Amino acid sequence: MRITTTSFAVAIISVASFGAASLGATAQTPDQLKPQSDPYAEYESLKSSTAIAIPRYQKGRQTGNLRTPDTVVHDLFSRRLGEISAITGAANTLYVADKASGQIFRIMDRNGDGRQDGVRPLPHRFDAPSGLAVLGGTLYVADRSGVWRVQDIGTPTLLAGLTNAGSTGRHILRKDPAGDALWLGLTTQDGQAKLLSLSTVTGQATLLDQTAGQLLDISEASGPRPWLFVQKDGVSYLGPSTDLLTDMGREPGHIWLPQGTGSIPNWPAKYAQHAMISRSVSGDVVMVPSLLTRPLPVGQSVFSGFRSSTGRTAWGQLGPIYADARGVFVADTMNGDIWILRGQQPKPKVIEPARPDDVDAVKDGSVVTREEEFIPEADEEPINPFASSIKEISTIKRGSMLDKGSMIEPSSREKDTSKTKDKSDKD
Repeated sequence: MRITTTSFAVAIISVASFGAASLGATAQTPDQLKPQSDPYAEYESLKSSTAIAIPRYQKGRQTGNLRTPDTVVHDLFSRRLGEISAITGAANTLYVADKASGQIFRIMDRNGDGRQDGVRPLPHRFDAPSGLAVLGGTLYVADRSGVWRVQDIGTPTLLAGLTNAGSTGRHILRKDPAGDALWLGLTTQDGQAKLLSLSTVTGQATLLDQTAGQLLDISEASGPRPWLFVQKDGVSYLGPSTDLLTDMGREPGHIWLPQGTGSIPNWPAKYAQHAMISRSVSGDVVMVPSLLTRPLPVGQSVFSGFRSSTGRTAWGQLGPIYADARGVFVADTMNGDIWILRGQQPKPKVIEPARPDDVDAVKDGSVVTREEEFIPEADEEPINPFASSIKEISTIKRGSMLDKGSMIEPSSREKDTSKTKDKSDKD
């Protein structure tokens, strides 16, 4: 039988019509066939083809310039903590590392209301600490020489030496929620960004991932691996592994991933599946959608105002970021401040009767509206963390050494890492 082109087309149309009628389907209009609106249309693109101009940094707080959306509030949590290089926490206690002095501060918040109750330095110092993590009730500190274990605020013992690791000296720590291990991030002197798993029992290290570039930060995650923030050729990339990185522009920063939906009470629902990036040059915290296996290259600011409108001057430089049930903690590394961000319901509008002197008021009984003005609370008197003397370290027990080939070797050498007391109180 011969089938013409016309009869074949009619047959296809008939079959399609029969199928639609059989399934009870209805024809769609052109409007229904349009793609759904982009939920991130209001976000800014984080990609940048040009480098960000470095502002002129000045010390001092410009609290009147700080901005958050109406669903987020900001408060000064703690101050005068030096050059903040790392933050971690556990059980309503925040640990903050001061890279310049080598001290670790313990900030207590006994009732968990997001307000500090006291600041105390640990009775020992480290060599430019850059990583902190709490696992199983034990504090771990990474400095230029190694990873140290601190139990019950006692004398630190060396878990793994890093003097022969061939790194640049900056070591990032995060806890592995799956077991007795830490995630250790570093950059080698030959330009390799590495992620390792470090056993808290044996001190043995296992290489998990690496790529060319500088490791900016790693973040705890509810998944099997932490997210990586890597800079290559002046471009910053973010993702769960080196083969799933997204171009996030030309600005360095620090990252944090919430540990599941609802881990930060009252946090805006629209940011539930978002990563957080504190950008040191722009001076803000942006929320980055991370619904899929990799982040989207867009973001929305939830905390800003550290940089002037012209971009030439900045008061403060944002650094490490950490979050728990109390809120999001953001460090200003220049001024030694810790800010806390918390979610809140949008401020209600106050309706007032119209007044005769209101230009827009109408005499027929109309009303005017205004939003309540947010007045920040006055700063509390600072707690002097140097009120008591700091004890010197007498002995430090050694552990194992991590050499250049990512191998661990036992070490029997003893090194006196004690530091003399400060000659004067710290401002």
